[in-house]
Amino acid sequence: MDPYVNICICITPGADISDDRIAKDLAVAESIWHPITFQIQEVIVLNELFRFSDREISYKNSIQSQEKLASFFQTCVNEAPECDLYICYIGSDYFKETAVIACAYSLAKQQQLTGYIVLTNSAAPMKNIYTLAHEIGHILFTRRIHGKLTHADPHSPTGSEHHPSPTNLMYPIVPRPENVHIHSLLTAEQKTLSLQSSLLQRKKQ
Repeated sequence: MDPYVNICICITPGADISDDRIAKDLAVAESIWHPITFQIQEVIVLNELFRFSDREISYKNSIQSQEKLASFFQTCVNEAPECDLYICYIGSDYFKETAVIACAYSLAKQQQLTGYIVLTNSAAPMKNIYTLAHEIGHILFTRRIHGKLTHADPHSPTGSEHHPSPTNLMYPIVPRPENVHIHSLLTAEQKTLSLQSSLLQRKKQ
């Protein structure tokens, strides 16, 4: 059985999911992170309480300091507790930080890792189709080294979570499909590291 991640799709008011966006995002992510697949266990559509506006979410501030975001993630977990990764489509275009259109968070509880990815509507156009795969990379690279959580890229000399090459999927500015072919985005080391993620399931369903 190929490795897979149990995922939950969370859709908030105003999120643009037209043109089969979610299916396309996942197909591209699976093509890039092959042989890992992403198995949808649950799709949650949230109510107006979780309508997010531009600049409402910060990727630099902790989740705990952002009450609405923390409540949003907790609501998703309560509705789909068996999932390991929650992919959240929100109705705003940007985070508080200028030009940030997506973010990945990893939370550890009782040694158990859970991943959360937030994608804005600005991540929807085809030019940004690698965005989800990039954020999944941050989640797959999250691991413990000497008891501490890190999500450093295997090629980063400084322990950064980003890769130094602009043609790599994990570069801070995600490459566009017209510039980098889908199968040239990752190195062998990155693929090897992704396959060691604690989020991967291998048992037969």
